[in-house]
Amino acid sequence: MATASTTSELSRTRANQQSCPAFSDIHSVQDAEVDSQAGVLSIATGHARPCEDEGVGSESMGFRSWFEDRVGAPRLVRKEKRSPEEQGRRDTALEKVHHFATRCDISLHSGMPVRTAMSSPDLQGNSLALEAMNDSPEDALKGKPSPSPPASCFQACGDLRSLTRKLMALIQDFLGNDLGVADPGFQDPENAVIIFDWDDTLLPTTYILSTVIPSLAEEDRAGVLPESSPHQAALAAHAHLVGFLLRTARRVARVAIVSNSLSPWVEASSARYLPGLDLESLLRELDVPIYYARRHLPNIAVTYKVEKWDVHLDRSSGGRIGVDIIPEFDGSLAVARIEEGGLMDKWNQEHPDQEVHPGDRFSEVNGSSQHLTAECRKMQNLRITVYRAVPDRDPYVEAKRIDMVACLEKFYGRHQKWRQNVLSIGDACTEQQAIKEVLQDSSVVSTSARRPLCKTVNLIDTPTLEQLSNELRILLVWLSHMVQYHKDFDLFMDGLDDLEAELFKKA
Repeated sequence: MATASTTSELSRTRANQQSCPAFSDIHSVQDAEVDSQAGVLSIATGHARPCEDEGVGSESMGFRSWFEDRVGAPRLVRKEKRSPEEQGRRDTALEKVHHFATRCDISLHSGMPVRTAMSSPDLQGNSLALEAMNDSPEDALKGKPSPSPPASCFQACGDLRSLTRKLMALIQDFLGNDLGVADPGFQDPENAVIIFDWDDTLLPTTYILSTVIPSLAEEDRAGVLPESSPHQAALAAHAHLVGFLLRTARRVARVAIVSNSLSPWVEASSARYLPGLDLESLLRELDVPIYYARRHLPNIAVTYKVEKWDVHLDRSSGGRIGVDIIPEFDGSLAVARIEEGGLMDKWNQEHPDQEVHPGDRFSEVNGSSQHLTAECRKMQNLRITVYRAVPDRDPYVEAKRIDMVACLEKFYGRHQKWRQNVLSIGDACTEQQAIKEVLQDSSVVSTSARRPLCKTVNLIDTPTLEQLSNELRILLVWLSHMVQYHKDFDLFMDGLDDLEAELFKKA
């Protein structure tokens, strides 16, 4: 493969195209044209439309008015082909999540459930979980919203906490950072930190994009989920679970949300799709800050190495190329999706060292850089020149890293000698990589001789609502044990058995 380096415009263009599950600049796709023979999707606006078999209509992602102007529209949910090994791990993870969630679930018919496994909730010995709930387990799992104190109560509590923090800051500035307070221990709630991602971690973003929004009438897509929606009850139950989890987390650690999105996506999406949960009031009550990492992207310089190679496809006797493409401003075609069973899929199987992936671009077809879509439609042998921009670093990892540094400086800034104990929870490797970079950075970690504890939980990507709710049920029971565990760990959902044996071996 030929290589070259490029920066600036290419890096900015690529950064704008990539996104977290919640955001991207998606425009109308009414001018989309699909060629049934070539299997090529061309879009006049330059933005992709999901395939019809994914159950997402061309207008289903369209938000309007203020929300679209300030927040942007969610990225389209695409089904990307996984390798047999990846699919096998995912299937194993799904089975284990269902199994463990069933074991961790709180019984609806007994006041104090019997522990059926060593990781079942010991509510008799540890009342943490039930104390976090504002109503009964029956109401929680049925999705009944928790009663909320009046706004004046939240305002008073918030003002009091704010005043207290300012007073403590003045005292600390006067007497010194640590106030002579000894390290309370890594497992102490005032020392440990839990950082949550938002999309497909707390908010069921994939479910909302692929199932909820397409089911709504056009006039209902720009507002709060109607009570008449068939998804209202399920989302209300999940919303209660989210509130339950945040309260539980705050009882064992200090908590923050770091999202690769733009403000005010977390608050706005919660208000729309988590009925019965007053997230803003809850976060204010629990003193949980939100960091919007995507705002850093324009200032992150990324250098891309460009790799080029040729793909040879025989369409002389017909056959579908099997590629959804997006016309770009420079005349190239960006690959949005590769269809299983098409000519490109066959090429990938036969040439694993020259596979074409979503995000790659076609720059020439049979030596021509003009009218690429028309050339692809012709019944002929095709020589497609493909190029791929490989970044020297992931800008989304860097964006999260910046805000994770800010988060830990907020929590540990006045206690530099305390041993840091950080648990990061998200659905992508982005969070895992970012927190590891932060805690390995000698300029950020504690000055204590003891190495900080770095713990990560990697949830299932693109989960259904049931799958995500099951993962949160597991976390409800495991969180306190994760915080108290004295070693680093990286938990993937297909490895629940191994970590359970470690976390609960003394139970």
